[in-house]
Amino acid sequence: MKSANVSRAFLGVYHHVSKKHLQAYVDEFTFRYNNRKSEDMFALVLNRVVNVKRV
Repeated sequence: MKSANVSRAFLGVYHHVSKKHLQAYVDEFTFRYNNRKSEDMFALVLNRVVNVKRV
């Protein structure tokens, strides 16, 4: 993954990117990039939400 891809994605999605939440933005981008060819994204995300460990 190139930093240019991340920069372009941030410009297209977010109005502001804070340093405090930068890792969360990168994690979201990485998830989307790694699953960009997934046919059923809704089911994939729903499965992750249902199976998340509570803090």
